[in-house]
Amino acid sequence: MAIETREWDSRFFGYPVGAVSFLEPPDIKADILPVLHQATQAGIRLLYLVTPPVPDRLCLAMQRAGATPVGTKVEYSKNINNVIPDKKSNFICLCSEHSPALESLALQSGFYSRFRMDAGFQNREFERLYSEWLKSSLRGENGKRVYIAGNIHEPHGLITVEPNGIVRIGLLAVGPQWRGQGLGHQLVIEAERFCHRNGHKELSVATQANNQNACRFYDYCGFQRIAEKQYFHAWLPLIESTKSYP
Repeated sequence: MAIETREWDSRFFGYPVGAVSFLEPPDIKADILPVLHQATQAGIRLLYLVTPPVPDRLCLAMQRAGATPVGTKVEYSKNINNVIPDKKSNFICLCSEHSPALESLALQSGFYSRFRMDAGFQNREFERLYSEWLKSSLRGENGKRVYIAGNIHEPHGLITVEPNGIVRIGLLAVGPQWRGQGLGHQLVIEAERFCHRNGHKELSVATQANNQNACRFYDYCGFQRIAEKQYFHAWLPLIESTKSYP
């Protein structure tokens, strides 16, 4: 089984990270134990294992083998037609300036993230990851955009749009005091407007299955579920050959 080296993750977290994806539910003896041994010998510290949703019995067996379940990602997609979405709201604007309030919203958007749920992370990886995600979006890297509702110092919500073939929604959050007023839907409409302006026919987004409010929200917004992937993290013992990432 080929292990993919996650170079960006490795550099950012400071230790070797790899990933293996299975198209079918894996077998513990034939698949999981050999790949964990292979990753350990390769000096990988953290291994992501991605599988189709597996039954509880197999999930427990993988956990006993050293692969901890950290969440199931649900992927959504929506076709963007030629009709311009609802009239643009003057309350929502493009943003390129960082603020602590925006960073707080970015962290809220990752409340169910596997990087937050995994207690194996000991160096504020979740906070650093989502902070960098926001900053790279504000810098406009690879065409990313950040739209906010409200103003930079008191944003009510934010959404990041990431064009890369199919346009993806990255971060999406609405402050607790502003929820239940349709603001999240307005932000998604802004992402649809981005697609329309730039000739994109599809908008995608991913969330965690245990974030039931988000799942219901994307269903309400007209997205279709297209895939589910279960994630496991395996923290492997360090060996002398482990490559360091400063």
